[in-house]
This record gives sequence, C-alpha cells and structure tokens, in this order.
Amino acid sequence: MISKGSRVNTKEVSNVIKNGKSLSSPFFSIRFLVKSGLGSPKFGAIASKKLFHRAVDRNFVRRRFLNALKKMETSRLKDYLVIFLCKKESFSVKFSILEKEIALKLNQISKN
Repeated sequence: MISKGSRVNTKEVSNVIKNGKSLSSPFFSIRFLVKSGLGSPKFGAIASKKLFHRAVDRNFVRRRFLNALKKMETSRLKDYLVIFLCKKESFSVKFSILEKEIALKLNQISKN
C-alpha cells in the first residue's frame, strides 16, 4: 500500500474525474490530471459497488492496484494526479499481468 500522503483525497478525485484526460485498458481505466506544485505524484483506485458487491472484494482490488504502484518507479510523474477506475476483469487477472499493464499505461502518461 502506498503512503497516505501519496493518495488522492476526495476533492482531488472529483476534480480529476471532471477535468482529467483518460486512458483505457482491459482491466482498468485511468483518469489523470497535471497539477503544478505537487512535487510527487498522487494515486487513487476506485472500485465501484456496482461491479464489486462485497466490501472485501472492493478492498482487495484497490489493494492490488496500490501495491503494484508501490513497487514501481513513479518519480517521472512528478505533478500528476492519477486515478484507476477498476474493471471487473482486474479481480481475476494475475498480479504480474496487472503490474505490466499499469506500468505500460503510466509510461504512456509520462510521454504526454
């Protein structure tokens, strides 16, 4: 799990969803926004109650995303707010495949 200071808060989530750009993957969608002056990137993962009915499942999916981010080098995304919108497929996919897909999409973001 990433530290609390590296996670997006509720106000930032609504701002990113309204004004951010998006990328898509078979396992998740990403909404991201550049916010100057952050110094380090902030991340969040949203697992909808509509897709994951049990809280245990929602927490499991969120932890998978945040644990994958903990292992990655994210310093090149210095001033970014990034939110992962989890899809149903992210629950059953192997963790290594999910990590590779996240790394691929973060590389695409950093090139923008």
